[in-house]
Amino acid sequence: PSDDDIDRDHGHENEDDHGQEDQVQNHEISSAVDVLTDDLKKKIIKQASAPPKYIFSLSLAEYYFSDENLPTDNYMVGLIKRNKEGFVPISVISSFRKMKRLTRNYPSIVAALKESSLLVVSSDGKKVKRRNPLQFIEVRDPKLFTVLVENLPEDHSVENIKRIFGEVGRIKKISVRDPHAVEETKKTGRADILISSKVWN
Repeated sequence: PSDDDIDRDHGHENEDDHGQEDQVQNHEISSAVDVLTDDLKKKIIKQASAPPKYIFSLSLAEYYFSDENLPTDNYMVGLIKRNKEGFVPISVISSFRKMKRLTRNYPSIVAALKESSLLVVSSDGKKVKRRNPLQFIEVRDPKLFTVLVENLPEDHSVENIKRIFGEVGRIKKISVRDPHAVEETKKTGRADILISSKVWN
């Protein structure tokens, strides 16, 4: 994806969104000192919808390791399977584009991850894994489980869409994109703009 970014419908373009792991040799730490506030800590750990003015959703650490994401995320599953205990280098997590938008302060990321109730940081502080081990995951093609809806009503809030389509089945995730940006994408090849996104357990 471009800098406009495609939300990880987390049947995403894995390596573009995650970054190239092999290129991550050093931790990117911003020159400015990030203060690890409670708000920043929650954003590093949790999945949450960004305020509308920020356009993008913050899909972060717990979501990357979640049961909702892993069945459609070959890249993360591959990383987890490389380590017999299921650990993934925090340097890789910190290299993800959306994490870097939030903070490039590596110590802040580590400190936040240590407070997650769903993740475990290794004793050396360099790796993170699920608290509950990954069971067998059948990686599925997200296109087989995705419904594309066009010409949404004016009230196209995530909550309203969930109410309408929730009558016919369980909804895992809803992403709303700017239709004008989608048309521009077809012309320029640049990523369309995500307006809002939300995941349900």
